[in-house]
Amino acid sequence: MNKNYHPAFDTVSVAIFSTLILVFGVFLSNRADTPWTFVAFYMVTLTVAVLYVKARAGLMPSISWKEMGVIRPNWESLAYGIAGGLLTYGIGLALLVLDYYPAQQHKIHGATDWLAIAPLLLGTLLQVTAEEILFRGYLFSRLNRQVGLPIAIAVSSILFGILHAPYVLGPTIYGLIFAWMFLRTKNILAPIIAHFLHNGTLTLLTLEFALR
Repeated sequence: MNKNYHPAFDTVSVAIFSTLILVFGVFLSNRADTPWTFVAFYMVTLTVAVLYVKARAGLMPSISWKEMGVIRPNWESLAYGIAGGLLTYGIGLALLVLDYYPAQQHKIHGATDWLAIAPLLLGTLLQVTAEEILFRGYLFSRLNRQVGLPIAIAVSSILFGILHAPYVLGPTIYGLIFAWMFLRTKNILAPIIAHFLHNGTLTLLTLEFALR
């Protein structure tokens, strides 16, 4: 192996580029004309991100699905997920009260009734699942193996915060909580549930329809 090869650097670079792909997907999805095209745009982008990570996987030491936390659900992962969702939701509300986040409305274009919530929540589920597998399952697990727990938690959480720029502080805090939950349960389902409850609830609280 090349003496200049650094697995940790390669891991972070893959995470950064796949994150940029997802950022582009979110950008496109938010400009969709209908709820279902929102989901379609994100699905295509998610597929591209997965193919990119898969293509780069052969250049780095292998990592199993189990190590990434993709294992059978259990009551512990469910309990941690709900508790984490409530905790991050509370932090999110506090940041809203402190005016850290600007007042905003989440609009669903082309919607005629509340059935539009279904594709909105489906898109949210796809988004948080992709982010958790990338940042906790993939990036955190690899860095934990390569450089140790403190750096793994810090780097995965900070990159997660940067993904949500310019509002980096809140997501970085959430990233720390999600990483701790993943470390405790070894199950990616726990942070996925918490992340979905946080995003879904705050989105529904600020929902309005943009009828066309």
